[in-house]
Amino acid sequence: MNYDPVQGEFFTESDIVDRLVRETLQNSLDVKSGKHPVRIRFAIHSAGQNFPKNRRDFYFGGLFPHLCAVERDFDPSGQDLVYMVIEDFETTGLTGDPEQTTDDDQDNNFYYFFRNVGRSGKGQDKGGSWGLGKWVLPDASQLNAFFALTRRDDGRILLMGQSVLKQHTIDGTKYDPYGFFSQIKQDESGLQIPFDGERDAEVIENFRSDFKLRRGDEPGLSVVIPFLSEVEVSIQAEDVVRAVIKHYFYPIISDNLIVEVSDCDRNWRLGSDNVEEVVSQLDWPPDRELNREDIIRLLDMVRTGLEEHETDWVKLKYSPKRDIEEILSGEKEALAKRFDSGERLHFEIPVWVEEKGGRNGTRSHFRAVVEKDETVEQGKDYYVRGNLAISDIDTVKSHPVRVFVHIKEDEPLAHLLRDTEEPSHSNWRTGSTRAKEKYINADQTVRFVKNAVRNILVAFAKEKKEEVRKDEFIDFFFVESPKTVPGGGQGPGPDRPDLPEPQPALFRVDGVSGGFTVSASDGQRLPESISIDMAYECRGNPLSRYSPYDFRLEESPIVIESKNCRCEGAGNRLAVSDVREGFWVAVKGFDVNRDLYIKAEATEMREDEDD
Repeated sequence: MNYDPVQGEFFTESDIVDRLVRETLQNSLDVKSGKHPVRIRFAIHSAGQNFPKNRRDFYFGGLFPHLCAVERDFDPSGQDLVYMVIEDFETTGLTGDPEQTTDDDQDNNFYYFFRNVGRSGKGQDKGGSWGLGKWVLPDASQLNAFFALTRRDDGRILLMGQSVLKQHTIDGTKYDPYGFFSQIKQDESGLQIPFDGERDAEVIENFRSDFKLRRGDEPGLSVVIPFLSEVEVSIQAEDVVRAVIKHYFYPIISDNLIVEVSDCDRNWRLGSDNVEEVVSQLDWPPDRELNREDIIRLLDMVRTGLEEHETDWVKLKYSPKRDIEEILSGEKEALAKRFDSGERLHFEIPVWVEEKGGRNGTRSHFRAVVEKDETVEQGKDYYVRGNLAISDIDTVKSHPVRVFVHIKEDEPLAHLLRDTEEPSHSNWRTGSTRAKEKYINADQTVRFVKNAVRNILVAFAKEKKEEVRKDEFIDFFFVESPKTVPGGGQGPGPDRPDLPEPQPALFRVDGVSGGFTVSASDGQRLPESISIDMAYECRGNPLSRYSPYDFRLEESPIVIESKNCRCEGAGNRLAVSDVREGFWVAVKGFDVNRDLYIKAEATEMREDEDD
């Protein structure tokens, strides 16, 4: 089969710095070797024009003809060598036989790092699972190349590089997309094998010196990305620091990760003891979804959750139907009052996870820290699975709250959610084939976890509404009772006209799963036509911010059904005409994880109706 690499298409929704930080730190945390925090170093260097030509030719000379063959615009011969070094410590490095070419050993990290695409040997407690995250390494280089030097527990040091280009031909010879900086095994296999510290000590030592590695006797992995990408703007150290905080605030706060970031001018260290200080020192551009105050508040919520005594967590009931009212049970009133008073609440929410083919399901749980904050225009929620922030979930924006949700990496629920994530690990998706093949009721579990806190807030709001005291303002707004006259009657009061009886509603709008219905009310009055506009809830005016990419009424998956009327839908507007007695309209197919804003109004009344 002929093929060209397309892995980058899975990650186009985020910028290169976010992807680089998210994927490399995830891989390092997945191979933590002991009890100490994983230490990771990002360093940006510029070798200028002083990088020795013989060394440049040794590392890159074999790649230049292939760059020309795939018609790359970048010519490295006259460019400054700007590169990034990423090193991890307190990790295992790339373990396993470097000459393995089959799947016999699932624990061979070297094999899965260099010789596999779209396949992963990681266990279910790990962060990644697609085997595509390492694509970000060549994608960050204008050569589409990277080097990796690893030292293992046994002291063995290995060095190999890889470049990912398109399929191409040079002088009649066809080349695959994946090329290696390596040696070639001198047998019939011709296998690419790494430089080995035992027989290639000079090559290893020169590489360490040329690219300013700190790798000494500690096991781990050192990656070098040469000629950093400058598709839009150059990669800056401060952007790396912001991305580390955004995606890995949890392992930093929980003292499982320490990150150092440096360039030629500055050096930053991020640890549990100083992350808030670093946040306050950084500039946070206004177009970022997280600002300084948001992050400081988030870090405080994470800290209190880690420090909260086990007995202080509100451990909610388990409900087979996953019904929030049943889960809150008799605690709803007390919890609603505590929340409304501004108290920060810590919930442990149980959920049942059942694998297909298993004898019994497993009880699992997730934890949520929730607090009311009237200063936010839209609610802010943050989700973390294990150590990894799942950044694209937003379900509480209609509530003035801040929420932090965490699922421990060894929980059965974490395993299920991991199987619902796309390669960028930024959301939990319903409809995941991987999850459906493995778990019973996978989609319902995803919806429950993503919407649990929102449903709790809705229950709190309902509780508050039901407790409205009608006489609360009796001392401020009142009307004196008429004076009593002899005989027990009342004296004459002021003349006032009889109030008209209220007219029944023309029609009613009700929510259903994935959409809404419009139908005749209990009254007999009917409009001739109705106009209905709809959009997903968002900051500001939802209708003015409607995008055709959200949905179009005339396209799948939206379905419109009706009775005793005519419907014409386009974009986000539905026109209902020729309305007759007993009419109803159902519109379904919307994203069940987003709130829908609906504006419905009568546009024309029947001639026999009184305006």
